[in-house]
Amino acid sequence: MPPPDPQFNPNPQYNPGAPFNPSTHFNPAPQPAQGKRRWGLVIIGIVVAVLGLGALVVGAFAGFVEQTRSALDPEAEGRVPGSLSFDADDKTYVVSVQSERFGASASTVANVVCTVTLANGSTVELDGGRQAIAEESGNIATVGSFDGVAGRTTIACTSPDEIRFFVDDESVAKRLGTIGMIVGAIVLTIGAALIQFGVFVRKKPTSGSAVAPAWTR
Repeated sequence: MPPPDPQFNPNPQYNPGAPFNPSTHFNPAPQPAQGKRRWGLVIIGIVVAVLGLGALVVGAFAGFVEQTRSALDPEAEGRVPGSLSFDADDKTYVVSVQSERFGASASTVANVVCTVTLANGSTVELDGGRQAIAEESGNIATVGSFDGVAGRTTIACTSPDEIRFFVDDESVAKRLGTIGMIVGAIVLTIGAALIQFGVFVRKKPTSGSAVAPAWTR
């Protein structure tokens, strides 16, 4: 085989002695500009979430204190299955159960059904497994609430388990604690949504935004 000709160039466009020209080696490929994250919205979401968490904690603590106070000094108490009687006033009352084991009330109260006979002869049914707002702290859980009528009131409760139950009026602190927990949960959810929106949903780039070219071979 004859030796290669040193003057032969298989690629006539390639000249190692020519000066470097980027236009012959690279083609600019412009990339779409990305919008900025909404950091202001993220900061607002953090503040809102902290406020919601604070309201939730304060409400839960107030509810725990009031449930403990009611268990120590109720209007009346008895054993399930069984009944109790007391002289009611025209205000809201809450029926609760207290199990012997700590943390067992959630499963126990679901099987408790109570019938409240008011002073005017009307009755109210309370089902621990069907409550609009159920509260539990430690070994104490609510069965339900009812609006009392001034006079002698009787509460009869049934359950497969023998546990203590009691009735006490719904105090202002307990009501505010419940409202605080509900509002706190809602505000915390809104704050978390604002944070996610600010992080993952970017602003649209303006028409005059600079576009950084990406050089590709």
